[in-house]
Amino acid sequence: MAFIGWWVFLCAVTGGEGGTPPSQDRLIQDSAPGMHLQLEGTIGARIRANLENWTLRAPAANPGMLNMFARRDRAWPYSDMVPWAGEFAGKFLTAAVLSRSMVAGERLDPLIRMFIAKLEACQGPDGYLGPWRAGEHWTGYWDLWGHYHLI
Repeated sequence: MAFIGWWVFLCAVTGGEGGTPPSQDRLIQDSAPGMHLQLEGTIGARIRANLENWTLRAPAANPGMLNMFARRDRAWPYSDMVPWAGEFAGKFLTAAVLSRSMVAGERLDPLIRMFIAKLEACQGPDGYLGPWRAGEHWTGYWDLWGHYHLI
């Protein structure tokens, strides 16, 4: 079953089996301005529960998700983080933005903007946006993956 899912995905990306370009009359879902997907029933209820109980609460409930970037070059005591700690902010941001296509943005839009502004303020002059101190960038941790998730 997984192979079929990947095959369908690849056909959609390449334009069809064998890499032919998509025809002009083919429907391609894109994130167009004004596009809004609203799911009802069990799935809709789960999406709303996720919004209320995780997405809207996570940054305040876990301030370390952003604070680790802001305090990376401070002197000891330095918190003992897991090697993949830099991935958390990017994964949250990805989930929040994807949720935005399914829910009204009255509360979610300001949260996403605030999160991005705080994250952007932590980016180093050289572009580094990870939680590790100078001299530890890109070494021994999952730092590349953290940047990947933020992108």
